[in-house]
Amino acid sequence: MRPRLHDPGYFLDRRVLSYLNVTSFGVAAYIQISELRGDLISALVERWRPETHTFHFPCGEAIITLQDVAVQLELSINGEAVTRLGKVLNP
Repeated sequence: MRPRLHDPGYFLDRRVLSYLNVTSFGVAAYIQISELRGDLISALVERWRPETHTFHFPCGEAIITLQDVAVQLELSINGEAVTRLGKVLNP
């Protein structure tokens, strides 16, 4: 498995970044991937069960939760849920 990454010089359009900032997810645009382990990704792909949306390991089932993602990416998940944009932004 060979991962496909964006050009290291790639950056989001300012208009998209302003929407991310309104929802407190602007930090996600700055996430850098230092190393992708193809062997580990392949192992997870082999253990994924789309019927239950879980990974099946010898020790049992596992799932990735919103809290797991928030901890890994240092994202804030406090406050009101974002279901739609409440105001128009002028980037």
